[in-house]
Amino acid sequence: NPSRGDMVAAVSDALVERALTAWPCFHRVSIRVVPNAVPTSLFRPARSSMVYRAHLSSLAGRSSQSPSAPPSSPQLSPPSSISLVFAHSSNFRDVKNPVAAARAAILTARALHLTAGCRVHATLLLIGGGPLLAATASAAEAIAADPDSPPLRVVCTGRLSRVRTAEAIAASDILLVSSAHEGFCLVALEALACGVPI
Repeated sequence: NPSRGDMVAAVSDALVERALTAWPCFHRVSIRVVPNAVPTSLFRPARSSMVYRAHLSSLAGRSSQSPSAPPSSPQLSPPSSISLVFAHSSNFRDVKNPVAAARAAILTARALHLTAGCRVHATLLLIGGGPLLAATASAAEAIAADPDSPPLRVVCTGRLSRVRTAEAIAASDILLVSSAHEGFCLVALEALACGVPI
């Protein structure tokens, strides 16, 4: 019985109003609004991701390609090249293991390059700041220097506002989470809200 509790939590004002209408006993308890951890008004698919991806392409020294016309035959041939944006968003501390995320991006791009039979242009987007940011970027560039690795551009955004973080995640193809452990892993929920696989 919720009327016996000290407080009732609801995720929105609308839910509070519905509860007060449906269950008069809720008037006798304190109802506090505790919003969902991820504001889906910010973290949602394809916000301004095409503009952001074009910006990343210019940083990487290549222009964005406009979509090609659909093929005339039903048989689809593999593309000659693909562009992938890998993202890692954290405070770049030991527990987040960001160098492992950089390695995962490069190894994934290399595997696609070798198995898909097409050239992979990869961008590693390091979102946030912290003591291991520079070491992560350096490690990624060193691993990518291997002649078997496809081209990789490392972009460090530094600490971003929530709005800019949402834009960066929504523009990514894959979010890399490499933490040794997480209490909640909010960034995973943010990526899922943007429709970005982890």
